[in-house]
Amino acid sequence: FRVSGVGSSGANRAFAYVMLQPWEERERSTQEVISSLREPFKANPGGMAIASPVRPLGGRRSTSGGVEMVLVGADFDKLQEIAGQMSVQLRDSEVLESPRVRPEPNNPQLNIQIDRSRAADLQVPVVDVATTLESLFGGRRMTRFRRGADEYDVMLQVEDDQRMTPSDLGKVYVRSVNGHLVQLSNLVTYREEVVPESYPHFNRQRSITIQAQLLEGRTQGDGVAELERIAEGVLPENYNYTWDGETREFVDSSSDATVLFGLALVFTFLILAAQFESWIHPITIFSGVLLALTGGVAVLYASRYWGAAMTDNLFSRFALIMLIGMVAKNGILIVEFANQLRIEGRDAVQAAFEATTLRFRPILMTSISTIGGALPLALATGPGAENRNPMGLAIVG
Repeated sequence: FRVSGVGSSGANRAFAYVMLQPWEERERSTQEVISSLREPFKANPGGMAIASPVRPLGGRRSTSGGVEMVLVGADFDKLQEIAGQMSVQLRDSEVLESPRVRPEPNNPQLNIQIDRSRAADLQVPVVDVATTLESLFGGRRMTRFRRGADEYDVMLQVEDDQRMTPSDLGKVYVRSVNGHLVQLSNLVTYREEVVPESYPHFNRQRSITIQAQLLEGRTQGDGVAELERIAEGVLPENYNYTWDGETREFVDSSSDATVLFGLALVFTFLILAAQFESWIHPITIFSGVLLALTGGVAVLYASRYWGAAMTDNLFSRFALIMLIGMVAKNGILIVEFANQLRIEGRDAVQAAFEATTLRFRPILMTSISTIGGALPLALATGPGAENRNPMGLAIVG
């Protein structure tokens, strides 16, 4: 692989985009490469390093952050305490690793207080002290100059190596009203402290985000369930949680897929009830639908015995929704023909037997052609195959 871009997302955070070799030129998948980097990154004593794939559907942040839970409440200090308790429990988790809290609670800060009485005695205006601190240590744009077609800012600021420690304040002087130079350290007091790097809000409430990476073999659903379990044990009254980033998209899409699944069943039932003018025949047809759905889910579960385990995800649920219509159509062929035989005078058992016998061949032909069409999805290899395989396997099953 090669590094294709680097950048910074804060005073103490940086990122690098790594471009892997094309799929056909390497023997390891993206997840296998990420897994091989976990242990070397854990051994890094200078900070926390995390490898994660670029998010396939884009979004507010371009890289996957594992699982993200946002704690919301009225008191920021209490939220920090809750987040700390959850981080301790996550370190012993068998689902998640590398927990971290945003904003980080241990951001170093130098708190400088101007001694106004001392400044007045030495005839140094307070505004001059503040302006000197802002300009030399924070930086101030003084003007611009042109060179050819380019325009550049002229910044006033002390060199980086001259503003590294609090003692560097003693190297700066401020001119008093009567023209004397006064050492800045005589006019200010300072103390080093640790504070959060920011005070974010979520839905107009104070918030803290807990982020953790999934262990190998674990899914987003496992991570969501693990964080919910821990949160329910530590969250006091009037404090709640929600989701952010990729996790929020996963939770929303999962609920949408569940609603679609339920609507597919309801509409299919109502259409069958109207077609047969009966509430009983749709239930008969749905017995076959339940068998088909059971087969699809069973094959997904059994996939762990011959390779990487496949989960019930967004793609497999779309396949199950499609199965509702396909199997309902097969049931309609049988029930409709059985009703015709009942009108001709056959009893229920004889009518059902003849209908299933006569309709077995067209149903079998339809099923074989459907399986043949789904097999390329189930057996697909190459980039993106992990998305298509569950859909194909659910249909075949």
